[in-house]
Amino acid sequence: MDINESRAGRREWVGLAVLALPTLLLALDLNVLYLALPQLSADLAPDAAQLLWIMDS
Repeated sequence: MDINESRAGRREWVGLAVLALPTLLLALDLNVLYLALPQLSADLAPDAAQLLWIMDS
């Protein structure tokens, strides 16, 4: 086995970027929503089921 065969090529790095970018955007979006949830709860006064809908949507 040659050492060059074990290294990732351009295709593998592009695949990693394609998978990592949506995951990063989702994590960022959930973080912002998590930080905004107390203010949303104070303004809207939702019950538990409505809070779940807010977090799920």
